[in-house]
Amino acid sequence: MDLSALVLVAALAGPAQRPELIQPILIVEASHQDAITRGLIWAGVGLHGVDLGVSTYAFGWNRGSGLDRYREANPLLRPFEQNPVGLSVAKMGVAVAANAVLMRYHQRHPTLVRWLAVGQMGLMAWVVVQNAKNIEGIRGGEH
Repeated sequence: MDLSALVLVAALAGPAQRPELIQPILIVEASHQDAITRGLIWAGVGLHGVDLGVSTYAFGWNRGSGLDRYREANPLLRPFEQNPVGLSVAKMGVAVAANAVLMRYHQRHPTLVRWLAVGQMGLMAWVVVQNAKNIEGIRGGEH
């Protein structure tokens, strides 16, 4: 039985004199939705930080090995590849600015912002995993 059927059964089985009991169980209060959206936005900032850590590790490996195997994919951040402090400031500055826009509009457009935050998390998680795989592949070839 899927959850929608369970909600329907629960609604129909509730006593008719207590209509407050006849409501879907899966509806989340607006204040909780707001907290979930803000949590998703902050998780996105955290994933940008993880990406920064993986990227600076890769660029440090470039400098240590004398090879140029890793490149920043974002053209706006590419000039900072060889400058860890500049890369950190620029990468997190972009992340904070983008997420500040989401924070600003999350009350007016909660569904849109929530989906943008989920999309950002998915994209950044994919980027981090791909970067880690690339680093492991090259490091594995050193042995």
